[in-house]
Amino acid sequence: MSKQNRHSLLATAPSHILWTVDHNGIRIFNRQNEQHYVLEYPAAAVWDLLIRKRSIAQLIPILRAIQQVSAGEAVALVQQCLKDWHQQGLIEIEEPDGESVDHHPVQ
Repeated sequence: MSKQNRHSLLATAPSHILWTVDHNGIRIFNRQNEQHYVLEYPAAAVWDLLIRKRSIAQLIPILRAIQQVSAGEAVALVQQCLKDWHQQGLIEIEEPDGESVDHHPVQ
């Protein structure tokens, strides 16, 4: 998968994932394994943008602006979040046309 294609990917929460925003960040509950997660800033910002159907490419300039970091730092944050959340079963990665991607696409 080319770099440009990877950056057009979207992330969605599977139906077994419940989440809400509270004063500590974002709370996530996985109904399949009953695991609970709390995402604090800046990971909470990444989650919020991804779940609102922002592509990976759209996240980078937004994160750069709100965190005042370099493009490389923003990319590293997104990559780490995607890797962790995909491994934990919190997100599914899909093509813009809705086709699911089975492996972690952002290296």
